[in-house]
Amino acid sequence: MMRFMSARRGLAAVSIAATVASAGLAVALPASATTGARTGPAVSASGVGTVVITCGRQAVVRPSRYVISCADANNFLAGLSWSAWGWHKTAYGHGMQWINVCRPSCAAGHFRKSTVSVVLWGATRLSGRLLAYRWLTVIYLHNRPPHTPTTVTYGLPG
Repeated sequence: MMRFMSARRGLAAVSIAATVASAGLAVALPASATTGARTGPAVSASGVGTVVITCGRQAVVRPSRYVISCADANNFLAGLSWSAWGWHKTAYGHGMQWINVCRPSCAAGHFRKSTVSVVLWGATRLSGRLLAYRWLTVIYLHNRPPHTPTTVTYGLPG
């Protein structure tokens, strides 16, 4: 838990203007079982809670798998377990990140896995009282890819 608290303090120092969720985004709850997502106490039937938007534009809660690179799925998280969701517009989890090393090419490359902590943050209003996370920070714990900083932040769809 201390790693997450340190990560949260580090994120608080980051000065990034969050973009507003696009109007008219269709929210599909509950999410398909193929995403490993589930609805739960973080989202009620009345559309109150916090979600993360997938590449397929689905709103999901606590996904066990999340694709980071929507175009080719060469970067994704798997085996995700969440210790907190929606707490102060932030979620904390851990799992494995799989990245295609693309050598000699992405089609012929292989995937390298890293143990990571994950922080979803910067939740903004999606519709009504439904919030969507805007940023994903990956913190490498083991097997960090070469030439990659310890912490990497990605903008999320939505």
